[in-house]
Amino acid sequence: MQPATSIQELLPGVFTWSAYSPQHKVELRSHAVLNQGVLTCFDPIPLSLPARDALLALASTTTLVLTNGNHERDSFAWQKRYQVSLWASAESGLGLNDLRVLPAQGAWQGWKVESLEGGGPGELAFRLEDRHLVVAGDAIINLPGRALELLPDKYCSDPAVLRKSLRRWVADPFDTLLLAHGDWLPELASARVEALLS
Repeated sequence: MQPATSIQELLPGVFTWSAYSPQHKVELRSHAVLNQGVLTCFDPIPLSLPARDALLALASTTTLVLTNGNHERDSFAWQKRYQVSLWASAESGLGLNDLRVLPAQGAWQGWKVESLEGGGPGELAFRLEDRHLVVAGDAIINLPGRALELLPDKYCSDPAVLRKSLRRWVADPFDTLLLAHGDWLPELASARVEALLS
């Protein structure tokens, strides 16, 4: 896959970049959020070196996060080049010695981590409560030319369990949702996801 060459700032301190993956036959999207002096990069796909260096120069501390076990993408290259921590769920199935383990639920580096069981391996969502912002992996998809949708059943470990997890997740409303596949939802995000579940 060709590296993305540019980064878009969606909101102050909230960045995204994307590129089409011929292997996966879908556009892959990554995000980075600057919060309390730490730049957290979610599911990083390849990014041109000048754009990557410019992004990581925004903070003295950078952390890499995988939202599920299918989202290794370019994270190990980033980790090696910049000597930064790489985090994922214990249920991700990655089992690597240099991987740090995220909590399945609870506080982590200013974020609230929430397990979305029933989705992909080790599926997690990350919430910044003071900004009403959530970063998610594959559980919700918003591809161009298609309606907002749940992860198709064939990619779920248990579709019924995922729907239950999502109902619990949106019971605590949030405004903005950043997605690994497709366009972000800048407002009323939890209400829109809840509508998919009814």
